[in-house]
Amino acid sequence: MFKWGIHDRDPVPEWTRGRVTLLGDAAHPTMPTLAQGGNMAIEDGYVLARNLARHDDNVKAALGAYVAERQPRTRA
Repeated sequence: MFKWGIHDRDPVPEWTRGRVTLLGDAAHPTMPTLAQGGNMAIEDGYVLARNLARHDDNVKAALGAYVAERQPRTRA
């Protein structure tokens, strides 16, 4: 029998610094029993790519839009 601790932590309030941003479990970890970490990371990647395409060369605006769109869902 193996035992391991399952710990929860709140999402990181700030995902972006400069031109670097977090996604997936780095920004909003889920409990492994929920089996949603991979799904949420894929959603993050899609939303990030879409916002980078929408905002052309304005990376700061794209990252801001990505975080604004994803934080409400990942906090839920």
